Amino acid sequence: MLTPKVTGILRRYARELGFAEAEIEPALRTASKARALLRKVNQRVRSGRTMDAVVKAYALRDARDVEGARKVLRDQLALAVVPHDRNILEAELERLARWKPTLKTDPPEWPAVREWVARVKAGKSLRLTSEVIATLKQAAPTVGLSDDETVKGLRTVESATALLRKMDWRIRRGANQLEDAQFRMYLLRDTGDIEGACKVMRDALAVEVVPHRRRLMEHYLEQLKRWKPPRSKQTTPGNTRKAGKATLPKSRKTRPRKTQPRKARPS
Repeated sequence: MLTPKVTGILRRYARELGFAEAEIEPALRTASKARALLRKVNQRVRSGRTMDAVVKAYALRDARDVEGARKVLRDQLALAVVPHDRNILEAELERLARWKPTLKTDPPEWPAVREWVARVKAGKSLRLTSEVIATLKQAAPTVGLSDDETVKGLRTVESATALLRKMDWRIRRGANQLEDAQFRMYLLRDTGDIEGACKVMRDALAVEVVPHRRRLMEHYLEQLKRWKPPRSKQTTPGNTRKAGKATLPKSRKTRPRKTQPRKARPS
């Protein structure tokens, strides 16, 4: 039924999606026209590619291709007609302008390694193009592989595939080890066992070969050395209370009221 509540909701959504008032108001006069407007609204929502562009931009940004991420958002903004989508894209562009890589940001070659490993696992063979060879050479030191091992691994497709799998294994193993060490470190730290927390991270650091993970572990160790437990709330001198039963405030002494005898009513 085309109730006032339904027309109000449909009018609001149509405005947010960029429909003109001249198209909205006539469509809300009858149920059949309102259903047609609702179909158009759904089509415009489904055809939106805003979030796809945002996800792609995030992947490029994490690979430190900030200019590529900016181009993806700008291209989508040029095509967007919905005000809501345009607001999202403009906000993401502003956020991207302020973004700076942090210590936790993965090396830029790792997304390509993950993508190529996924293709190999799907049954596709690795193509030793100049781009692939250059990326693998750059990725090798980020996972702790020597130059000799890298050169030998790039001689054939089979050896390059094995090299790629080894890179991926080191990336995934390091991530799992770091996550496990972080969990145990925080658990011990929060119970006051700082030395035990440091030992957990030192043990993980002793077996880690990926330089990026090692830098993160060393960073957490430095944080542990400077960490101090949060101070408990201290009571102020005028706000101290003894433990035990709660005492009620003493009531003021009141003088008994003087009652006078009532006068007898005349009969």
